[in-house]
Amino acid sequence: MTDEWLRRWREYFLAWYDEGRVEEKVEEVREFSEPYLDGGVVSVSGGKDSMVMLHVLAAVKPDLAVFHWDHGPWLMPREGEEEILRNIRSVAPRAKLIVERYGFG
Repeated sequence: MTDEWLRRWREYFLAWYDEGRVEEKVEEVREFSEPYLDGGVVSVSGGKDSMVMLHVLAAVKPDLAVFHWDHGPWLMPREGEEEILRNIRSVAPRAKLIVERYGFG
């Protein structure tokens, strides 16, 4: 990541935040998702987009069911996988976390 890219990203984020657009988008997600959260499962990869979505949905329904697929050490080093699970638990501490582990043999 270059310094220029970080500067532009920060400028873009602050422009949305200063305009109240972040709160507006969070409210849109809440309104859209609320009817679907009962009995549903949220799939979370651990990437930035799914973590933001988890953060918003956990605010709407703290005890939601969260599914995460662990692809195994061939795709994700164990330290990275452990960090993802810690992050999920940190963002949605009351969620029911379901982890499916994939492996060979």
